[in-house]
Amino acid sequence: SSGSIQAENNWSRTGGSFSAGTSEVTFDGSSTGRTITSGGQSFHDLTIDGSGGGWTATDTLTVANTLAVANGTLNSASDFHRVDITGGALVLTNDATVSGDWTKSGGTFTSGTNRVTFDGEGDVTLTPGGTDTGSDFHDLAVNLAGGSAGLSAGLVGHWSFDEPTAGSTVVDSSANSNDGTPTGSPQPSTDV
Repeated sequence: SSGSIQAENNWSRTGGSFSAGTSEVTFDGSSTGRTITSGGQSFHDLTIDGSGGGWTATDTLTVANTLAVANGTLNSASDFHRVDITGGALVLTNDATVSGDWTKSGGTFTSGTNRVTFDGEGDVTLTPGGTDTGSDFHDLAVNLAGGSAGLSAGLVGHWSFDEPTAGSTVVDSSANSNDGTPTGSPQPSTDV
Protein backbone atom coordinates (compact mmCIF):
# COMPACT_ATOMS: atom_id res chain seq x y z
CA SER A 1 0.00 0.00 0.00
CA SER A 2 0.99 3.65 -0.20
CA GLY A 3 0.13 6.76 1.75
CA SER A 4 1.04 8.18 5.14
CA ILE A 5 0.32 7.14 8.70
CA GLN A 6 0.92 9.46 11.64
CA ALA A 7 1.28 8.06 15.16
CA GLU A 8 1.77 10.01 18.36
CA ASN A 9 1.87 7.11 20.79
CA ASN A 10 2.95 3.46 20.77
CA TRP A 11 3.00 1.12 17.76
CA SER A 12 2.23 -2.47 18.62
CA ARG A 13 1.78 -5.18 16.02
CA THR A 14 1.19 -8.43 17.87
CA GLY A 15 -1.11 -10.17 15.38
CA GLY A 16 -2.48 -9.80 11.90
CA SER A 17 -0.31 -8.15 9.28
CA PHE A 18 0.92 -4.75 8.27
CA SER A 19 1.79 -4.35 4.60
CA ALA A 20 4.13 -1.39 4.34
CA GLY A 21 4.12 -1.17 0.54
CA THR A 22 5.57 2.27 -0.22
CA SER A 23 3.96 3.99 2.76
CA GLU A 24 5.54 6.35 5.27
CA VAL A 25 4.89 6.02 9.00
CA THR A 26 5.68 9.18 10.98
CA PHE A 27 5.95 9.22 14.76
CA ASP A 28 5.20 12.83 15.73
CA GLY A 29 4.17 12.82 19.40
CA SER A 30 5.78 15.01 22.02
CA SER A 31 5.98 12.52 24.93
CA THR A 32 8.81 10.17 25.84
CA GLY A 33 8.50 6.55 26.94
CA ARG A 34 6.73 5.40 23.77
CA THR A 35 7.44 1.99 22.19
CA ILE A 36 7.49 0.52 18.70
CA THR A 37 6.81 -3.22 18.48
CA SER A 38 6.98 -4.23 14.82
CA GLY A 39 6.14 -7.89 15.37
CA GLY A 40 8.54 -8.80 12.57
CA GLN A 41 6.86 -6.59 9.95
CA SER A 42 9.01 -4.03 8.17
CA PHE A 43 8.33 -0.37 7.50
CA HIS A 44 8.98 1.18 4.09
CA ASP A 45 9.75 4.75 5.25
CA LEU A 46 9.90 5.55 8.96
CA THR A 47 10.19 9.12 10.22
CA ILE A 48 10.77 10.30 13.79
CA ASP A 49 9.50 13.89 13.89
CA GLY A 50 8.07 14.57 17.33
CA SER A 51 9.71 17.47 19.11
CA GLY A 52 10.45 16.17 22.62
CA GLY A 53 9.08 12.72 21.74
CA GLY A 54 10.92 9.49 22.42
CA TRP A 55 10.38 5.96 21.06
CA THR A 56 12.14 2.68 21.83
CA ALA A 57 11.97 -0.30 19.49
CA THR A 58 11.15 -3.39 21.54
CA ASP A 59 12.18 -5.78 18.75
CA THR A 60 14.31 -5.62 15.61
CA LEU A 61 13.05 -2.73 13.53
CA THR A 62 13.41 -3.19 9.78
CA VAL A 63 13.11 -0.14 7.52
CA ALA A 64 13.14 -1.13 3.83
CA ASN A 65 13.73 2.36 2.44
CA THR A 66 14.52 5.44 4.58
CA LEU A 67 14.79 5.98 8.32
CA ALA A 68 14.56 9.75 8.84
CA VAL A 69 15.22 11.26 12.27
CA ALA A 70 14.22 14.94 12.30
CA ASN A 71 12.96 15.62 15.87
CA GLY A 72 12.67 13.44 18.94
CA THR A 73 14.63 10.32 19.85
CA LEU A 74 14.63 6.76 18.50
CA ASN A 75 16.30 4.04 20.59
CA SER A 76 16.71 1.06 18.31
CA ALA A 77 18.75 -1.92 17.16
CA SER A 78 17.74 -2.32 13.59
CA ASP A 79 18.11 -3.15 9.94
CA PHE A 80 17.89 -0.03 7.80
CA HIS A 81 18.29 0.63 4.12
CA ARG A 82 19.07 4.36 4.25
CA VAL A 83 19.57 6.58 7.32
CA ASP A 84 19.03 10.36 7.27
CA ILE A 85 19.57 12.22 10.56
CA THR A 86 18.73 15.92 10.27
CA GLY A 87 17.77 16.57 13.90
CA GLY A 88 16.72 14.68 17.00
CA ALA A 89 18.70 11.62 18.07
CA LEU A 90 19.26 8.05 16.95
CA VAL A 91 20.53 5.90 19.84
CA LEU A 92 21.61 2.31 19.14
CA THR A 93 20.55 -0.25 21.71
CA ASN A 94 22.40 -3.07 19.92
CA ASP A 95 24.20 -3.71 16.63
CA ALA A 96 22.61 -2.38 13.43
CA THR A 97 22.93 -3.03 9.70
CA VAL A 98 22.59 -0.46 6.92
CA SER A 99 22.35 -1.48 3.27
CA GLY A 100 22.33 2.03 1.77
CA ASP A 101 23.60 5.54 2.41
CA TRP A 102 24.11 7.19 5.82
CA THR A 103 23.68 10.97 6.08
CA LYS A 104 23.93 12.97 9.29
CA SER A 105 23.51 16.70 8.71
CA GLY A 106 22.19 17.55 12.18
CA GLY A 107 20.97 15.97 15.39
CA THR A 108 22.98 13.32 17.22
CA PHE A 109 23.90 9.69 16.74
CA THR A 110 24.92 7.56 19.72
CA SER A 111 26.36 4.15 18.92
CA GLY A 112 27.34 3.20 22.47
CA THR A 113 29.52 0.09 22.15
CA ASN A 114 27.48 -1.22 19.22
CA ARG A 115 28.58 -2.07 15.69
CA VAL A 116 27.11 -0.61 12.51
CA THR A 117 27.63 -2.89 9.50
CA PHE A 118 27.14 -1.61 5.96
CA ASP A 119 26.06 -4.75 4.12
CA GLY A 120 24.25 -3.74 0.92
CA GLU A 121 24.97 -4.29 -2.73
CA GLY A 122 26.73 -1.61 -4.72
CA ASP A 123 28.25 1.65 -3.57
CA VAL A 124 27.18 3.49 -0.42
CA THR A 125 28.08 6.94 0.87
CA LEU A 126 28.67 7.76 4.53
CA THR A 127 28.26 11.42 5.43
CA PRO A 128 28.85 11.61 9.19
CA GLY A 129 28.29 15.38 9.41
CA GLY A 130 28.91 17.70 12.31
CA THR A 131 31.57 17.83 14.96
CA ASP A 132 29.35 17.13 17.96
CA THR A 133 30.69 14.84 20.65
CA GLY A 134 29.25 11.35 20.77
CA SER A 135 28.18 11.02 17.14
CA ASP A 136 31.06 8.75 16.18
CA PHE A 137 30.74 5.15 15.10
CA HIS A 138 32.12 2.92 17.88
CA ASP A 139 32.59 -0.11 15.63
CA LEU A 140 32.12 0.27 11.88
CA ALA A 141 32.18 -2.68 9.48
CA VAL A 142 31.83 -2.62 5.70
CA ASN A 143 30.73 -5.87 4.08
CA LEU A 144 29.35 -4.80 0.70
CA ALA A 145 28.58 -7.17 -2.15
CA GLY A 146 30.10 -5.62 -5.27
CA GLY A 147 30.56 -2.03 -4.18
CA SER A 148 32.51 0.36 -2.03
CA ALA A 149 31.87 2.76 0.82
CA GLY A 150 32.71 6.37 0.16
CA LEU A 151 33.16 8.78 3.03
CA SER A 152 32.35 12.41 2.56
CA ALA A 153 32.08 15.48 4.82
CA GLY A 154 33.63 15.05 8.23
CA LEU A 155 36.28 12.53 7.25
CA VAL A 156 39.56 13.14 9.06
CA GLY A 157 41.56 10.37 7.42
CA HIS A 158 41.49 6.82 6.08
CA TRP A 159 44.32 4.55 7.14
CA SER A 160 44.43 0.97 5.83
CA PHE A 161 47.49 -0.02 7.92
CA ASP A 162 48.81 -2.14 5.07
CA GLU A 163 52.34 -0.74 5.03
CA PRO A 164 54.88 -3.50 4.35
CA THR A 165 57.49 -2.71 7.03
CA ALA A 166 57.47 -1.90 10.73
CA GLY A 167 57.97 1.73 11.67
CA SER A 168 57.05 3.03 8.24
CA THR A 169 54.69 5.94 7.74
CA VAL A 170 50.99 5.10 7.96
CA VAL A 171 49.56 6.66 4.80
CA ASP A 172 46.24 8.53 4.82
CA SER A 173 44.47 7.57 1.59
CA SER A 174 41.87 10.35 1.94
CA ALA A 175 42.42 13.76 0.39
CA ASN A 176 43.40 15.18 3.80
CA SER A 177 47.04 13.94 3.82
CA ASN A 178 47.01 13.08 7.53
CA ASP A 179 49.88 10.59 7.39
CA GLY A 180 51.19 9.31 10.69
CA THR A 181 54.08 7.47 12.27
CA PRO A 182 53.37 4.47 14.52
CA THR A 183 54.78 4.69 18.03
CA GLY A 184 55.80 1.86 20.31
CA SER A 185 56.65 -1.42 18.62
CA PRO A 186 53.89 -2.16 16.09
CA GLN A 187 54.76 -4.89 13.61
CA PRO A 188 53.12 -5.48 10.24
CA SER A 189 51.08 -8.67 10.07
CA THR A 190 49.29 -10.63 7.39
CA ASP A 191 47.21 -12.46 10.03
CA VAL A 192 44.36 -9.94 9.95
